[in-house]
Amino acid sequence: MNTATSALCQEADARRETVVTVDERFLEHILTPYMTPCKYLKSVDISYDPSASNGVLPAKLRARGRFSIGESCYIEDTGHFNAVEFIMCFNQIGYVLLAHALQAGLVRGVPAWGREDFAERQLPDVLIVNAKSTFRRMIDARDFVGEAVWTRASARGDHLFGSFDVSFYDAAGGRSTGETFCCVRNMFAERSPAPSPVLGQVAHA
Repeated sequence: MNTATSALCQEADARRETVVTVDERFLEHILTPYMTPCKYLKSVDISYDPSASNGVLPAKLRARGRFSIGESCYIEDTGHFNAVEFIMCFNQIGYVLLAHALQAGLVRGVPAWGREDFAERQLPDVLIVNAKSTFRRMIDARDFVGEAVWTRASARGDHLFGSFDVSFYDAAGGRSTGETFCCVRNMFAERSPAPSPVLGQVAHA
């Protein structure tokens, strides 16, 4: 058990949350579109509180993972975690969180997706609409932890939207935080004529 997993399990025990360690084969499947040197996410756990929800998502639905960037895939070594890597790392942990949540039926009123559904839709239909990040202290890109908390979900037409709080940090106190707003296109188009009433209510809240 790595440090990130151990810490998450201890926190979850204290709050009586459910923790799922993502299988290596599942992680590899989600990261298939990435070139091998760009597979920065090494392990990940999903946690949530099954006893509470915001009407659509279980409370505290989040992924925490261990990352390692051996060398940059697009520039000479900068010596620290940077803005491009922030987006790439969120992409990877966000994909895993979304895939697990949809496969496990954790998003109320949304059709479940299997692995093949996600693989088919991952690149063309899962989009970052907006993202912002703040770098508070330099992070050692060779070994750090990342978290994505799915805070809100809503539906507009056939599309599912999600808001995420994102953070990355290392053992030496390096830290970066941010927020992303994402869209899954045509989430409902082929499976139902309209979004769930629950999601519709949230969208107009």
